[in-house]
Amino acid sequence: MMKEDISLGALVAIYGDKPVELIHLISNCQSYISNMIGTAFHPYDMQQVHATITGIGQVKPSALFNVGFYEQYGKQVEMDFDGLINYLHKSGILPFQVQIGGFQNREYPFISRGMQPYERSFSFGGGIAFIVGWPIRGTPNTNKNLSLIDLLHESRIYPTKLDEIRQAAKGFGFLHRYYQHINDFDNDFYFRIGLFDSMSLSNEEQEAVENGIRQFLSDTLPIIIEINPSNLYFAFSDKETLPRDSTKTFSISDPNVFASVMSQMQIETKPKTHRQ
Repeated sequence: MMKEDISLGALVAIYGDKPVELIHLISNCQSYISNMIGTAFHPYDMQQVHATITGIGQVKPSALFNVGFYEQYGKQVEMDFDGLINYLHKSGILPFQVQIGGFQNREYPFISRGMQPYERSFSFGGGIAFIVGWPIRGTPNTNKNLSLIDLLHESRIYPTKLDEIRQAAKGFGFLHRYYQHINDFDNDFYFRIGLFDSMSLSNEEQEAVENGIRQFLSDTLPIIIEINPSNLYFAFSDKETLPRDSTKTFSISDPNVFASVMSQMQIETKPKTHRQ
């Protein structure tokens, strides 16, 4: 499929304004990387940093066919924005909290991409520098001397909220990029903090930066942020990186969000309102 045949978009969190403690953490990571690899790193603008929940790209010139389903399966699956918006407001899935940082170098009751949270919390991949957090319910355990009972109890506090939203979104016609098989699972709160020139760095240099950022994140007190309708947006741009000056966003908390999105996608429909 040619680039001009698709319209880019995503359901995103924490786009634009962010909690102060998260701004400091991202800024510190960006500065560390810049100090280590110089101009090979291109940090994102802070307002541009976002976590993608699922893709909402549109196959053009169709009405509402989802790019993910078309690229993955060759299927024309229509996106049900009204259904997804109602689900986010009425299912009870929101609000939930996410932990960023504070993951110790030990086993946790979950893994991501075959890695423990400490290792997965920061990586370079495909020219992208990204941080990962995970949904949490309650207070993370920061004690370094955990008993077996502590470890068993820990499984209760890391729910699968993000995967639940992505699986529900799939049922409404929105295929998450990392769902390539029917039983795929993705509970990552993944956000890019910049791009880097992988050709200018050796594997050893990349690993040195990754190890340094992972340790920094581990030593940081856990940052807990709430995900709710006020910081969830439908975002549309001609660039996947969603630069602030060329991205249009529509808040899930706006009662007229459905009509706004349909207008953005040039779909004629009767206006609907959505309230919690």
